Amino acid sequence: MSVPAVLQANTALRWAAVQDRLTDQGWLAANQPQVKAAALAHLRESLLDSSALRALGQIEAVNVPSGGVTQFRNVERVTRRDGLNQLQLIGIAQQAGDFADGMRHYDRLLVTAPDAAETLFPTLAKAIAFPEVRDPLAAYASREWFVRFLLVAIDRGADPAAVVDLYAQTRRVLAQSARQSVGLRLVAQLLAAARLADARNVAATIPGYGPALRDQFAISTVTANAALAPLAWTLHNDEAIETTLTAPGQLAVRIANGRPSIVAERLMLTDPGRYLIAHDVRYDSGESAAALTWTVTCTNGGKIVTLPVPVAPGRHRFSAAIDIPDGCGGQTWQLSATPEDALSASSVTIDGLSLVP
Repeated sequence: MSVPAVLQANTALRWAAVQDRLTDQGWLAANQPQVKAAALAHLRESLLDSSALRALGQIEAVNVPSGGVTQFRNVERVTRRDGLNQLQLIGIAQQAGDFADGMRHYDRLLVTAPDAAETLFPTLAKAIAFPEVRDPLAAYASREWFVRFLLVAIDRGADPAAVVDLYAQTRRVLAQSARQSVGLRLVAQLLAAARLADARNVAATIPGYGPALRDQFAISTVTANAALAPLAWTLHNDEAIETTLTAPGQLAVRIANGRPSIVAERLMLTDPGRYLIAHDVRYDSGESAAALTWTVTCTNGGKIVTLPVPVAPGRHRFSAAIDIPDGCGGQTWQLSATPEDALSASSVTIDGLSLVP
């Protein structure tokens, strides 16, 4: 290790030149005597410098597997904010198979250095496939970083069964907003993985949703809660279409120009079987009548049915049977409107929407 002459007499500057290279294991192994001498010299002037204490442990670890433990523990007695030292202790805990201790150091690192999540979360997302990692991790559900981790794990395609188990262990500790965001994201992952039973079970635990709303097909202020999309109705509003809930279970639709538009859509977790969809339709007199169409598809991509709603003046009742096939525990329901012609506006009210076996 070559140290400029100007630094030789200044132990702080000399140590700063060494400290910048301590993450390079090859360099550290090749320069052990010089690093040790620089660390000891620095400690004589700065007795509690964590980087110099850690360096002594790193030198021991180069020569002896699982070495340096005492030094790394000493560093932690000085400060828990040394991220590189926490990483050393995580590695030691993993080698010893002590996952509870390893998780303590994960927590300390994530609390004191939140940006470390970018490096730690992808590895941890893979590791939760193992119960010996998952179970001690659940103890930190009250931490701010825990919810961020769950969302990263879901987005990175972590083992769905592992995420379900971790969510089940911790959901009562999570805040309502966290249970909503994690639960909705997890349901989407489970549906993509065709784990329909798990999706239904998780959906039943989402605050504001639950079993009652899950099976409630009518459009209302409760079932059209935007925070619960896609499990609740999404009502579309743009320059082409306006949707308004005018009364409980009643949806007024105004198609402003001649462009076909989506009126409403929702993900349902209905069991396979035969059902009857029904609702009232009322067109405003003196206007053209837009054609309404229901399209139902399985979340696995297969279309179940397209149901045109007959156009008739005034008010009439629409009903139709629909068979949800086996293996299609998740369905996307979409209502669209197509104006009579390119220049006509149209107003229609949908009331009393229901889906019954």
